[in-house]
Formats: sequence, structure tokens, C-alpha cells
Amino acid sequence: MTTTTLQRPQWTNRYKSNWDDAYQRIMAWWEGACLDRPVVIAPLAKPGAPDFHASKSLDWAQRDLDASYQLEASRYHLEHTLFEAEAAPAVGTGYASLLWMLGAMAGAQVRYTPDTGTAWVEPIPDLYERPLPQFDPACPPYAFAISMIHRYAHEFGYDCILGANAMVDPLTTLSMMRGPEQLCIDLVDKPETVQRWSGRLGELFLQIVAGWRAARAPYGRREETNWTGMWAPGDMDALQCDFSAMLSPAMFAQFVLPELEREAAFFDYALWHLDGPEEICHLELITGVRKIRAIQWADNPYAPSMNYIDLFKRIRKLGCSVICSVRTPQEAIELTRQVGKDGLALCISGIRDQAELERTLLALKRL
Repeated sequence: MTTTTLQRPQWTNRYKSNWDDAYQRIMAWWEGACLDRPVVIAPLAKPGAPDFHASKSLDWAQRDLDASYQLEASRYHLEHTLFEAEAAPAVGTGYASLLWMLGAMAGAQVRYTPDTGTAWVEPIPDLYERPLPQFDPACPPYAFAISMIHRYAHEFGYDCILGANAMVDPLTTLSMMRGPEQLCIDLVDKPETVQRWSGRLGELFLQIVAGWRAARAPYGRREETNWTGMWAPGDMDALQCDFSAMLSPAMFAQFVLPELEREAAFFDYALWHLDGPEEICHLELITGVRKIRAIQWADNPYAPSMNYIDLFKRIRKLGCSVICSVRTPQEAIELTRQVGKDGLALCISGIRDQAELERTLLALKRL
């Protein structure tokens, strides 16, 4: 299905009243344009919202597969958040902090740090001696996510975007199953084995996404959102390969690019999560993939996006839109002044209330 056949879902105004305007702005952004200002994603906590987690026992592993908890957390988020500008109400699961759904499907053991909930998969020393993993619809986190898509559809209907569960890419997943240092050695000593395993993980990745698609189809739904705050009327994800920070462009072309092209072709909309300066050397290869429409920039949280104005201009010249985070309205305004409004989306974290958001939007329009 191509993007031209996709219909805009008829979301209700229960949690968001400006869907029409927000949808037009988001669609212009996907095309590298804008209406009269950049896209702004800045969800705001409603005044007096209680602390949802204060009274909860956070056993992270149990939480990720607990339907009652997931529904309660989603309802809390929807009811205690203001979704102004282009921020969108959405539901979806977040297994292992959106990291290791693919690893679990491939047979890895997922572990959680008790205090923080940080998730990782344990390396498998004899991985290459094992048979290639098979798609198993009974895999617990996958089966749970499928069941939650149906629960969310019945509970919330068109009140919000019906999301699914984002995943880490095949090669980064393989790096955790082998251990990052060992995989670096494998790339030199066993390149065919690496390609065989990453290729199978790529097949599992697409089978999982096909499962999300099939689960939403009976409800006439295909829209998606993800952790970047971006959304679209069709299948969409922030594709990535965090392990590529350790690769040369030649190795990226050999071990990452074929899978990226396959994944991007499967989605209606795709952006790339550029995870820090070490990945910038791959930018031309990434933006050369036909279905990659945008680049999401992420760096050390203490490094302001203003440090990367030249990078954002470069991305725009390469034909992709940009989404990045800024901390203050002043930073948003100055970044827009230097980069330009077209194809720019800003996640602004430092806006305090609705009045300040409205002032910021007006200032961005006046530029």
C-alpha cells in the first residue's frame, strides 16, 4: 500500500481538539515543507496532575506484561496531558523500554535493573551454534502486544492513535546477543555468519511489524506513533542502528544498508534515529534510502541542538526533514531562524504551561 491510498483516521476530540490543523502540519513536515511554522511537539502535564508512579510497585518485568497496569498507565497519560500543537494522544506497549522485543523473539533472556528498569539482553556465547530463530506468535511480549492492540482499540477507539511497540534494529540486537566487542570481531572473522543472523533477525522484525498491521486492520486502523513524538496515518517507525556508531561507512553499506532498505520499503513512513556524532559519517547513505523521509537527531542530553545547526542544514539539503529536541522557547526560535521552517519539527521540553506554548507558536509564525 502506498501513502497516497491512506486515509486520515477520524480521531475524536476527547483528548485533542485540533486534529485537523495538526494533521496538515504533520503531513507537510513529512513532505519537507511547513504551513507557517515548524511542527512543535510539546505535551504538557495538566495542572495538579497526581504522580502516577508514586503509589505503584514498579516490578519492571511484571509491569511490561500486565494488562491492567498498561491500561491504567495509558488512561492516566491521556487524561492528565494537554496535547496542543502537534503533540498527539496515543497508546501502545513499550516492552523492555522499547528495546528488546526482537531479542525476546530470537530467544534472548531479557533482564531488568531493579531500581531503574533499564533492560538488556544477556549474551549467548554459543549463539552461532544454535539454529536460526523462528517467528513464534506465542512469544510472550509479542503475544501480549497483540492482545493490547485489541484491548486499546476497544477501550479508546478513535480517541487516540492506536500504536504498537517500537523495536531496536537487527544488528544492534545481534550485538547484544553476541556482545558488542565480540560482534566487532565477528564482522571481520565471520562476516557471512553475521549477515545470515542479521538477515534472519530482519525477517523476524518485519514479521513482528506485520503482526501489528494485521491486528489493527479489523478496526480500519493503520496509523502509528513512536517514542520520538512523531506520528503518521500509516505504518511508521524510527529506524535505527545504534551499533553503526562503531562502523565505517564501508561496513555500514555492507552490514546495515541492505536491511535498512528492506525495512524502509515495508513502512508507509520512515525516519532514521541518528544517534550521536559517531553516526554522522553514514548520513549520505541513510538519506539515500528512498523511503527515509526524515532524520531524528539525538546526542548527549547535555549537548544543545544549537551546536548542530550545520548538520540540520546538511540534512535538509540532502532532502530529508529534521526532528530534534530543544529545551527552551528561545532555543526553538533561534534554531528555526537559522535552519528555516520547512521540514523542521521541534520537541520542546522547557515549556511550562499552555500560555507559554501559545506565545512560542506565535513567535515561530512571525519569523
